[in-house]
Amino acid sequence: MESLLRHWEGEDIKKKKNKLQQIAVQKLSLKRAAVSGWFLGADLRNIRQGNVLQWVAWAFFLKRRAELSDDEHGEAMALVQQMVDWAELDLSPGFNSEVKCIRLEFDALQSSYRPLVFYLVTAAAVSLGTDLLIGHWLGFEKLKNGHLTYWHRPPRRRRKDGIEAERDEDGDEEEPIVFCHGLGVGPVSYLALLVQLINRLPRRRIIAIELPHISMRPVETQASPNELVTSIASALAAHRVKKA
Repeated sequence: MESLLRHWEGEDIKKKKNKLQQIAVQKLSLKRAAVSGWFLGADLRNIRQGNVLQWVAWAFFLKRRAELSDDEHGEAMALVQQMVDWAELDLSPGFNSEVKCIRLEFDALQSSYRPLVFYLVTAAAVSLGTDLLIGHWLGFEKLKNGHLTYWHRPPRRRRKDGIEAERDEDGDEEEPIVFCHGLGVGPVSYLALLVQLINRLPRRRIIAIELPHISMRPVETQASPNELVTSIASALAAHRVKKA
């Protein structure tokens, strides 16, 4: 009986190890697929360090490689190494001119328009749905800071007396989350993600930035990248957030 139990325990451990290995392999595959995706599906074996540096220069500095200062170049190379470590890449030095990466501000713009009714829906119905779902259902407050519109949800905590409050009695607060949505119809596209953030991280303040110029809505003016960053920093300062 004892030997049989040991055999079962050994088989159970082996199954758990195999499952963990499978999960690790899947995660690594997803990471490498993400890297390849930014290079238009290029084979990772064809991507060089210079190609990743080209992408990093755009993604983090909004510059071309040649436009980086010495300090920025050093920082960019550190970010390249972080990507290499994160996805466990084996990149050769140099630059492969046949490999192209996505750089939205530098790539050729291919624009098109949709029927007027489409923009009426995104400007009216989606806006109303966002107010109802994010504002009323999830408890976010819609605020403005200059040209910037954002949704704010303070952390809800319980004091010793059981009454909810924004901050603990000692005034401490966990690092807030600032969420910037991607292409689509705005933050409402990420409703499931916001619900998960609230449920899993209830002790954190959440600030969801609204970017109408990438939300399929007619927009007359749009802030520059520097103006947008300044507005976000100002909004964080208004909530006494120093780091997020």
